[in-house]
Amino acid sequence: MTDLPNGKVTFLFTDIEGSTRLAQRFQIKMPGALLIHHKILDEAVEFHKGHVFKIAGDAFCCSFENADDAVDASVRIQKKLAAEQWDELEIKVRIGIHTGDAEWKGNDYTGYITLAATQRIMSVAYGRQILISESVFDLLKDMRPGISFRDLGSRRLKDLDDPLKLFQIVSSELVSDFPPLKTLDARPNNLPSQLTSFVGREKELSDVKKLLSGTKLLTLLGPGGTGKTRLSLQTGADVIDDFANGVWFAELDSLTNERLLPQTIALALGVTEVPRQDPEETISDYLREKQLLLILDNCEHLIDACSRLAQKLLSNSSELKIIATSREALRVSGEQIFQVPSLSCPDPDEINSPEQLKEFESVRLFLERALFADPNFKIDSDNASAISHICFQLEGIPLAIELAAARVKVLSPEKINERLKDRFRLLIGGSRSSLPRQQTLRALVDWSYDLLIESEKILLKRLSVFSGGWTLEAVENICSDDILKKENIFDLLTALMEKSLLTFEAISERYRMLETIRQYGRDKMSSTELAQLRSKHLKFFTALGEVSEIKITEPDQNKWLEKLEQDLPNFNEALTFSVNEDDKEYGLRLAGSLGNFWIKHGHITLGRLWYTKFLEDEINISSSYLVKVLNNAAKFARLQGDLKYAKTLLEESLELLTTQDDKPGEAVTLRELGTIEMNKGEYEKAQKYYEDSLSIYTELKDEAGISSCLNNLGNKFHFQGDINTAINFYEESLKLKRKIGDKSAISNSLTNLGIILSQNGDNKQAISVLEESLHLYREQGNKSLILACLLNLSNVMRFEGQLVKSRSLTEEALLLSNELGEKARTAQAILRLGQLSEMECNDENAIRLFEESLLINRELGDKHDTAVCLHLLGNFFKKKGNYGEAVRYFKESMEIFRSVGNRKNVLVGLLNLGLFAIREKDYRSAKELYSESLTIFQNEGDKNILTPEILELIGELKKETLTAELTGLISSIENCVQNMNSENKL
Repeated sequence: MTDLPNGKVTFLFTDIEGSTRLAQRFQIKMPGALLIHHKILDEAVEFHKGHVFKIAGDAFCCSFENADDAVDASVRIQKKLAAEQWDELEIKVRIGIHTGDAEWKGNDYTGYITLAATQRIMSVAYGRQILISESVFDLLKDMRPGISFRDLGSRRLKDLDDPLKLFQIVSSELVSDFPPLKTLDARPNNLPSQLTSFVGREKELSDVKKLLSGTKLLTLLGPGGTGKTRLSLQTGADVIDDFANGVWFAELDSLTNERLLPQTIALALGVTEVPRQDPEETISDYLREKQLLLILDNCEHLIDACSRLAQKLLSNSSELKIIATSREALRVSGEQIFQVPSLSCPDPDEINSPEQLKEFESVRLFLERALFADPNFKIDSDNASAISHICFQLEGIPLAIELAAARVKVLSPEKINERLKDRFRLLIGGSRSSLPRQQTLRALVDWSYDLLIESEKILLKRLSVFSGGWTLEAVENICSDDILKKENIFDLLTALMEKSLLTFEAISERYRMLETIRQYGRDKMSSTELAQLRSKHLKFFTALGEVSEIKITEPDQNKWLEKLEQDLPNFNEALTFSVNEDDKEYGLRLAGSLGNFWIKHGHITLGRLWYTKFLEDEINISSSYLVKVLNNAAKFARLQGDLKYAKTLLEESLELLTTQDDKPGEAVTLRELGTIEMNKGEYEKAQKYYEDSLSIYTELKDEAGISSCLNNLGNKFHFQGDINTAINFYEESLKLKRKIGDKSAISNSLTNLGIILSQNGDNKQAISVLEESLHLYREQGNKSLILACLLNLSNVMRFEGQLVKSRSLTEEALLLSNELGEKARTAQAILRLGQLSEMECNDENAIRLFEESLLINRELGDKHDTAVCLHLLGNFFKKKGNYGEAVRYFKESMEIFRSVGNRKNVLVGLLNLGLFAIREKDYRSAKELYSESLTIFQNEGDKNILTPEILELIGELKKETLTAELTGLISSIENCVQNMNSENKL
């Protein structure tokens, strides 16, 4: 569909009258009838140069370059359908035609106003009827024999735009007489015309109509600006056919005297006051027998009076229904509540393409209102990100978005986004016809604020200290004082919630407020008052962080981790205050306590950012807090590959610790230094640090510390290829971890066990163990450990030939490593993808990925993974027959493995290089290489050294031409292998 019309387009929309009823009545015949219907429409549209661009059920959406063609197609459709022999199942189609601006975007048309108008025109027609708008009529070039146009006048359609002038196509061959159109004019009403269209809210509109069908009073709740009024009007327009006496709208905004409420409603209904009769009785008598919908708009400032009158009117009339819009419920018997949400918003960190953004209601509203301000405005790749951020920052509040969109006359979306930090000054200039409180965002919030009692105002201001929500416990501790008693906080929160200024999430038991309300509350506070409140906020969340630090190592850690995640915005807020207001002691305590949480939930970059901020300045406070921050900062630097800086921080920390005889701190720091050396490939140094740390933990009887050191020692021997020793350490560590009940630590040990099982050739069992470990990690939400397990599991899947699953896991790992900023893991994921590409015979991609991973590992100074990359490159070129390149990579790889004491991989290098020497007839070099290989075999004496790669290399030697001396060496190596297999030590 690349040649669809653009610009001024004529649209023809159809659907079948009563299709649901026909489908229920003629279940067997309906599918066949629809086939005939579809064929007639397809042929007629194609014959007249049109395009069917969408079919939804039985509804056709068609576009035409010329209005004449659309009209001719519509007449042809009705004639063909009328001539068809339908038996008892007769298909009657209604057709609407309209011309307006639209653009084809590859999968659908943009031009919401034009498309919506066409849909509305079609929806008010009857089966066999064809309606066209004035825009189509004015474009018709030729008179058509036998066709005329009946002027139906200007009609109000259900979406409440300005009236559209409609015409009916009349022909002697078509049915011409129909009942009155099903427009708003068909029922009495006073619904105001809207100058803008109703955007989105499809689900909300459907839900509201469903609720209204089962109740006599429906109250739409929400804070100002969320679109309660517009939703109520659209609902009234959509259901108007259900009320013989119409839909009537009473606007109560400007009413300040509750005694005038009955007169205001009477005026809206067009009811004349009766002398010497109470106005309440007059309208009650009038409504008694009426089948009518009454909309009471903005009841919050007259809530008691509205409640009493609604109760009376509904009690006296069996056919009356009321929709009320308010910040709080009327609390009338039988009242149904509908909380009006904000419009759907994109996440600016994930969605920024113009086409994706248009799926969100807030963006569609912004675009439509922006077009009113600037007819040439459009969303494109340059401004899409800014528009996404605008809608997100304004939280989908319709009024705020409309006010922002109006500024495109003078500001680009990028500038609007920049200035939203001061949204109350930016978002002015609403329609002069709007109520004063709807002309600026501040005036709107002022309206809600001024209706509060004094204690509610004070609490609303104080709640602005929170970010992202809060618990009852938090607000009771932070916001209470001599003015607001702690025991009164809950009732005040409830009152603010009932007035739609707060929301409550029952599952998390947390309160929230819109960012717009929060900013307003902050603006209402003095700088002194705000600083005092933020200091209390900092101290409360420091205490929470320190308690949680212990809790996230206990069996119910998931609950606490989730609690901390929910309060992440509050922690950031508290830390910001600490840094900016020179209140660093509490900030250091808080940052130190959050280290494990940040790691477990993958906030590595965030944590490092805060540690860097605190360490930038001279800090003259308790060294115990500083040590904790130094250690955590080192750990985060290590995770991001900055080993040199990490070691510097740890050495500074150790120096402080030894001066104050802090044994637990020393143990932690020594363990971290060991891990630094492990990453550098300095295994003997790492072992010394781990053993020193283990000695202190043993002296302290700290089982968690002991198990951690045992696990790290297992890693050290594992990396050096000493499988048996590694297994012993892992099993001892796992036993302690199960005793403690730390799921995270248990998962870690399971991962290590899975890796060793795989290296021992038991891939099926390894997959089972690693999948259990991954499940536990996902359950805990520990992103960093999920990442590690993904890489390990993907590798074993690759060994088993499950390449699709392996690639999926590896790609997930790469995304996660980039998100977390873990460079070492990013290099590993890229390496895995290179191995998969090699297995898939995509050599060009494989070599590119290997070299990319090698570059990152060299940059990080990671000897082990650098050697692995070099070895894989050597194998790659060996398979391609490029022995010169293979030798270069194998040599460098082998020397690195030799330097870190990894005998197994040294042996692989020796065997490969010896094989190449034989092929080059360099028997002297081959003899030296195989002599060293034999020495390793004899000294190792353990079957675990016999990897599939080593056995394959020995097999390759049998195919080569050997000297007598080399034959003897190879025979000795084979004897060693046979002896190891016969011992079967594992």
